[in-house]
Amino acid sequence: MDAAQVHDRATYLQVAQLHAAAIHQGFLPMLGAEFLALLYQSIDECAESVLFVEREAGRVIGFVAGAKSMRSIYRQMIGHWYRLARALIPIVLKPRHIWRIVEILLYNRADGGGPNLPTYELLSIAVDDGFRGRGVARRLYMRLVDHFHAMDASGFRIAVGSKLDAAHAFYRGMGAVEVGEVEMHQGKNSVIYVHWLQTNRLTAS
Repeated sequence: MDAAQVHDRATYLQVAQLHAAAIHQGFLPMLGAEFLALLYQSIDECAESVLFVEREAGRVIGFVAGAKSMRSIYRQMIGHWYRLARALIPIVLKPRHIWRIVEILLYNRADGGGPNLPTYELLSIAVDDGFRGRGVARRLYMRLVDHFHAMDASGFRIAVGSKLDAAHAFYRGMGAVEVGEVEMHQGKNSVIYVHWLQTNRLTAS
């Protein structure tokens, strides 16, 4: 799939559903499928971000999303103001959810683990349970590596929940290195990894 190609709404909904099923430990699934679908549509539409998917029999079985800046994604979401407002109605009734959104925004304005880190970031990656162990995650990750390399990025960072042992093993295996830690939500730390591209470019096998 070409990085410039925009997917359709059915794809965004499938990506949203896969995110909710596979990354259920995070906060975003609590915001609902409609919000997540709009988020991934905005990621796909922005020039500074990208959404790659892998399909089997027409169904999304895995995806990866990355970006240079979340600000352009937020602006794109605001451009869909009616859908955004509709998706946010259940959220604004829950003050705790609003505060967690603020925490995410504050993280994206901060260094995200320290100074001199790459601006580019792997936002999320997920594979359907039934297709794990088939190299789907590795292929998606490598597509993002190649995309960021084509953008002349020095590297990209990844925030990983401190207790997600399988995710830590995956990123280390792909060549990312731990560089620090950040508290994205109160009392919940994430480890920051960086995959440096100029000195450690992988090739898919």
